[in-house]
Amino acid sequence: AGSDQIWNPVMRNGNDPGYYLDFGSKKVKRISYAASFGVKSLSDAQGLFVKKQLTRFDAISVRESSGVNILKELGFGAVRCVDPVFLLDMNKWIKNLGLESKPEDYIMVYDFTHDDNNIKTFAEHLAKAKGLKIIAVNDFENTPYADIQINDADPKVFLQYILNARYIVANSFHATAFSLLFHKHFVTFPLVSQPNPSRMIDLLNSVGLLNHFQPIDQAVIDENIKWDVIDNYLSQDTEQSMKYLHDSIM
Repeated sequence: AGSDQIWNPVMRNGNDPGYYLDFGSKKVKRISYAASFGVKSLSDAQGLFVKKQLTRFDAISVRESSGVNILKELGFGAVRCVDPVFLLDMNKWIKNLGLESKPEDYIMVYDFTHDDNNIKTFAEHLAKAKGLKIIAVNDFENTPYADIQINDADPKVFLQYILNARYIVANSFHATAFSLLFHKHFVTFPLVSQPNPSRMIDLLNSVGLLNHFQPIDQAVIDENIKWDVIDNYLSQDTEQSMKYLHDSIM
């Protein structure tokens, strides 16, 4: 079972026993990989539901340290594992998807709501200061202030825009994750519906870049990040995650 916010109690799936593998033979091994609650704590009722559902699991891993703490309070030992995208490094992503590395001068905006005022203000100020265009990767709606709208990006195109952008401004966990993988200048904002998202905070805190979350100072996006240090953090976590997968499945 995994990954992403499959156990988020605010969402319908977080209250659905199916996402806790309540089907099939009891003899079948059940494990989770990098599952996410998406919240820092559970109510008493939510905790009782989760505890009942997870008693059938043979091994449990979650994506955030906050998730490990939640499960510890419920009496479960859990391992923190990286999001699956980190199981491949930058070079493997580029090679396996046939991405072209051709850096260009644009700001990529990825805003789920298309009108997040914090993202709009930050991106517009940055565009004016640097003389850059804003390219917005959307679903079916446009981002009003963007110069270029991309409404039909498949996963490969999405990653191509991240890889070649000069800056990334987003309220997306995975835009943040790939910014780290591809060594991009970035800032991350919370979704309006999730003002304190544990997923993004835990990820950035784990690599020492929490100052890139909802930044007060515009200049943080130009920080000279020591990418060899970040890669080392991610590599260690990835090795531990691969070991968890191997040990749990065997």
